[in-house]
Amino acid sequence: GEWTAAAPMSEERASHTATPVGDGTVLVVGGRGRLATAEIYDPETDTWTAAGGLTEGRMDHTASLLPDGRVLIAGGVSSIGLSEIYDPSTGEWTDGPAMIQGRHQHTATTMADGRVMMVGGQAQDGDRRVLSNLPEVYGP
Repeated sequence: GEWTAAAPMSEERASHTATPVGDGTVLVVGGRGRLATAEIYDPETDTWTAAGGLTEGRMDHTASLLPDGRVLIAGGVSSIGLSEIYDPSTGEWTDGPAMIQGRHQHTATTMADGRVMMVGGQAQDGDRRVLSNLPEVYGP
């Protein structure tokens, strides 16, 4: 019931994601300034290690743990219609499919069947940003 300090990250981050993965570590991705970096926190050793680079810098994106243990990174400012997938078992990043509607500041919910639903956020309509009312579902 109390807070304790942990080791500092290698970079200051805001508007990033932090996703627990199956081995008990936490994958931290992107952040303000459209960081194209990721790192992994190991709570057992209180240490951080680099987790490779992303194809695009990201902030205001989502990160969703998939049923097979990989992590889907979707949307975000500057990467608005792109997705990437991180495999913690290999430490490798691969390009994911393009989203139907690029967005940032959206939510992503992993459903009981393992699919991920993206809802809301801001989308690009020509040169202007608009609120999105088009949900979409990613199915691994």
